[in-house]
Amino acid sequence: YFDLVPFCPEVAIGLGVPRAPIRLIQGTHGTRARGVSDLAFDVTDRLAAYAEKVAAELRDVSGYIFKADSPSCGMQGVPVHDANGAPVMVGVGIYAATFMRLLPELPFEDEGRLTDPVTREHFIERVLVYRRSR
Repeated sequence: YFDLVPFCPEVAIGLGVPRAPIRLIQGTHGTRARGVSDLAFDVTDRLAAYAEKVAAELRDVSGYIFKADSPSCGMQGVPVHDANGAPVMVGVGIYAATFMRLLPELPFEDEGRLTDPVTREHFIERVLVYRRSR
């Protein structure tokens, strides 16, 4: 019933595989996606810009599955740290937040939540309804 198209926004913006980890950091300029060992390494703007590009180009997509706990793609419950690395709250990945804001009608789900059969069924129903409505 579905064609899954996997891709990684972090790779799409030029980060390598493997790559140094990033995490969400809360600072005076809001939540930023920064390097774990190098806080000067900031990919926030590149992730947000890529989400804007992808949202503008998507034509034939009826649902979107985000990567759980990812500082770029997590749609909920992503740890946000202070500058010292201590978790202070939870938030949304930079790419995911921008993407969901731009396409709020598109069905979204977190990959970790799809292990629950009821959540998975509801997501599939939302995708099918969305597809029929288009």
